Amino acid sequence: MKNQIIKKSQNWREDFSNYNLGEGNLSGLNLSGLDLSGSNFTNGDLSYANLVDADLSNANLSGACLIGAKLNRVSLDRANLNRANLRGALLIEANLINASLIGADLCDTNFAGANLSCSYLSYACLISASLINTSLVAVHLTGADLSSANLSNSCLAGSYLIDAQLIDARLNHTYLAGLDLSGTKLGEIKLNSATLINADLNGADLINADLTGTNLENAVLCNADLTNAVLSNVKVNKAVFGHNRGLSKLLKRDLIRGKAIFDDALLSEVAVTRKERTIL
Repeated sequence: MKNQIIKKSQNWREDFSNYNLGEGNLSGLNLSGLDLSGSNFTNGDLSYANLVDADLSNANLSGACLIGAKLNRVSLDRANLNRANLRGALLIEANLINASLIGADLCDTNFAGANLSCSYLSYACLISASLINTSLVAVHLTGADLSSANLSNSCLAGSYLIDAQLIDARLNHTYLAGLDLSGTKLGEIKLNSATLINADLNGADLINADLTGTNLENAVLCNADLTNAVLSNVKVNKAVFGHNRGLSKLLKRDLIRGKAIFDDALLSEVAVTRKERTIL
């Protein structure tokens, strides 16, 4: 099968859609531009393969090895990449809409400019991954490890980050409005000029976080740990604070001047509302 692909891949018109290549060894091959949609690569070896501009939509790549593979501008919409290893792979401007990458190894992977909208990345490892200018709208990132990842200038509207790890991540100029980040580990995070309007940061770990110029209007930061956090030039109109560690009297005064809310009665109301949401 490998020899067949090597021979036929010379002709860009040939396609291998719906082929069964499970557990095959295609490492290092030039498969750029080929139609591989719907094909089965389960547990296959595609490490360091050239798949630039290839069509892998609806393909099954679960458990496949794609270490160091070139996947720039590849179409992986609705593809199954669960538990796949893409460590160090290039997916610049790739299409991963509705793709499933649950439990995948995506450490040091480059997704710059890619579209991962509505994809599933729960429990994936994205340590030091590049997600600059990436669309992450309505993405499932439950339990994902994004430590030291760069998500600057990306949009995470409607995404799910419950129990996600974002320690030392960079989210400068990133859109995070309305997200539930309650209890999330955000220590050392860079959130310069990020948008967190209406975000839920209740109980979040923001130790040593840099929120310079961040928009926190209407956000909830009750019980958030703000030890050594930088809150210079933040917008806090109607943001709710209370029971925060590391919040000095001077900083509290500055936040109140910015129309932040420190009201025990309102804090109790917020707590009740969140309890009702949990029950529902």
